[in-house]
Amino acid sequence: MKPLAGKLIAFPTPNRPGFWAYRILDDDTALETELTREEWQMLHESEAATKKRIEAALCNCDLPMARKEIQEFHTILNQQAQADGGVFCFKNEYVAALKDFCIEPDSTNARALLNIAPQLIEYFESCPPGGNLYAANTRRRT
Repeated sequence: MKPLAGKLIAFPTPNRPGFWAYRILDDDTALETELTREEWQMLHESEAATKKRIEAALCNCDLPMARKEIQEFHTILNQQAQADGGVFCFKNEYVAALKDFCIEPDSTNARALLNIAPQLIEYFESCPPGGNLYAANTRRRT
């Protein structure tokens, strides 16, 4: 059986009895999807672990440094795209969250950005004093 496209989300949930979740497709369509008990538990455990990881990362993060590193990442992406004669396209919600975080790098905007793009968490985890990016930035500044 071929896996379904899209991403399952834990919250909100469909108002139905049983184990249901929404599956968000690339065109932002939400499909109600029935899950087994095990799938539903794994989805919710994964969501809780992600939230815990985000909170731990933000607890001791140098947010302006994380902003700088994410901005540099996007600069490199744009340079690569231009060299290849193309552009990178991002969803509007990601661009809006990134813009808010870049203007005001606080934990609220960081959390909003990570809820949309959880793959960026490594930037936040690596930017506390003593983290990988922090050490690299300290060496660059001196």
